[in-house]
Amino acid sequence: MPLPKASTRPRPIEPPRRALDVPTALLLKLDRYTYDREISNRLVLKVANNNPGKDGHWCAEKALWDIERDRY
Repeated sequence: MPLPKASTRPRPIEPPRRALDVPTALLLKLDRYTYDREISNRLVLKVANNNPGKDGHWCAEKALWDIERDRY
């Protein structure tokens, strides 16, 4: 029996199960690259979902590090 086709539709980014305390200064640095606060927040949420044990400061720094190195 053939396997069902995989969905090509991207999964929505789910909010983390915990509150993130992200420093405004790091979000402002991300905003310089993205030009949009909503996109900056989504990048931080993506990192938070991929690294559940890390705090908001670490997730924002990781998102900034990734975008500076063109990882997205």
